[in-house]
Amino acid sequence: MDEREEFSNRERFPHAKKVICGKFTDVLPTLNINKNDYVAIVTRGHSCDGDCLYYILTHELPGYLGMIGSKRRVSAQFKMFREMGVPEEKIAQVHNPIGLPINGVTPPEIAISILAELILEKRTKKTDGTVQTELDYEVLLEWLNGTRPCAMATILKAQGSSPRKEGAKMLIFEDKSILGSVGGGLAESKVIEKGHEMIGSGGAFLFHFVMDADVAARVGMACGGTFDILIEDVVRE
Repeated sequence: MDEREEFSNRERFPHAKKVICGKFTDVLPTLNINKNDYVAIVTRGHSCDGDCLYYILTHELPGYLGMIGSKRRVSAQFKMFREMGVPEEKIAQVHNPIGLPINGVTPPEIAISILAELILEKRTKKTDGTVQTELDYEVLLEWLNGTRPCAMATILKAQGSSPRKEGAKMLIFEDKSILGSVGGGLAESKVIEKGHEMIGSGGAFLFHFVMDADVAARVGMACGGTFDILIEDVVRE
């Protein structure tokens, strides 16, 4: 989202899900930001950053909120917000400096540090004392609101060395593209093939996969283990 057409357009961001061009204070109310959203404020100037931050702080907070800017400038902004009545507990939710401390200097490096912090927040954020490391919000949103034919894979049981645990989900589409992951590697490639077969079938299949250390070593995989993965056709109404 940006106010300038020369920066916010589909030609510059062909792979973005949505590109919005408009005045920040006009567009923000239309986004219905809530606790499931992640917001990084990196506009063309500190004044616009402040306008966006003030709006967000005076409405429902997103799950992640960060704003770029030097500590001196941001501290001055926070001081003004306190004087305007913004609660301290809301101000404390703002990530600043934004991004993980990887000593980034160039714009791509700074962008990577910000995205890394978003991923860290997504994979470790606690809700009611539970670490939501396997919650794939994007997968659930596509599953509930999407229109493309697909199959869904869900890890029911995982033992051994695996980057994903019980509850992780992945959608498989007709072109064999995916959204989410059940761990990558050989097991995931087999799940993708089976999921592709399941699309349009209206059925479900329990995929049992065993990879011990010897097999993992022979195929050059870093992780082994035993997995039960439910693969089911997503029936669209």
